[in-house]
Amino acid sequence: MKTSKLFFEHLAAEWDNRQPPEWQAKLDRLLFRFDAYIQTADRVLEVGTGTGSLLPMLKKRYPKSEFIQVDFANAMLVRAQKNHNGGHLVQSDVHDLPFPDKRFSVVICHNSFPHFKEKVIALGEMRRALQTGGTLLILHELSREKVNYIHQHALAEEIHKDLLPSGEETRKMLLQAGFFPGIIEDSEDHYAICAKV
Repeated sequence: MKTSKLFFEHLAAEWDNRQPPEWQAKLDRLLFRFDAYIQTADRVLEVGTGTGSLLPMLKKRYPKSEFIQVDFANAMLVRAQKNHNGGHLVQSDVHDLPFPDKRFSVVICHNSFPHFKEKVIALGEMRRALQTGGTLLILHELSREKVNYIHQHALAEEIHKDLLPSGEETRKMLLQAGFFPGIIEDSEDHYAICAKV
């Protein structure tokens, strides 16, 4: 875990420059499909926020919601604060979230799920933090195959095993963590999971 954390601390400075020009448009289309779940949310937790690149889109689409962003790499949060004047930024590990039970109505994991070393434990923590009836969204604007190829062929060995599970594998983990899986899209274009508490 320490090695992985160090990797992301170093990655923060160049992360934004690595994103393809079309990623925001693809993510905006993906988010649109889940508007009904987020528009009524009073408090939204984004886990693995990185440099905070999702925050401006979330604030624009859902102006009535409060956003709390978590990342375990301090350098990522520093960059998020600089880039977007922050939201409410918290340095924490998803496997041990520093929030009381039933704090959030929505939890979003955008491009972060593969990096959770103990995925069932992480899912359990996110479930604990969700209100009854709350929603978990796991979103990637790339396909699972593309995400896994990028990680397996990265120069940094730290993320070679940080793979996105198949939709069926994720469904089983969600059930194990106490979620009710709903939408599971493991397609050639994107990866989207929607589960309820």
